[in-house]
Amino acid sequence: MGRWLNCVVSHVTDPENFYCQLSGSNNAEQLESLMAHIDKYVTCLPPGIGKLRTATLGQPVVAKYSEDNTWYRARVTGMSSCVVGTINL
Repeated sequence: MGRWLNCVVSHVTDPENFYCQLSGSNNAEQLESLMAHIDKYVTCLPPGIGKLRTATLGQPVVAKYSEDNTWYRARVTGMSSCVVGTINL
């Protein structure tokens, strides 16, 4: 609190709901490091550990994207009997 940070507004839903991303090269490096830590952690889990048994809308999760086989931060946006819809954060 009380600090000024440079950011870029990346999406606006309405005046009360918008998304910002911190700008600067150091932030990209920190995000890359975070993603590497997530991948390492999830990859080392024993089979069945860490799998979602129940989910709630809006819940933060990690999800593997089938196109590049990489784990990403995500949020549950919808559910059916076999699929959890996610968006990258």
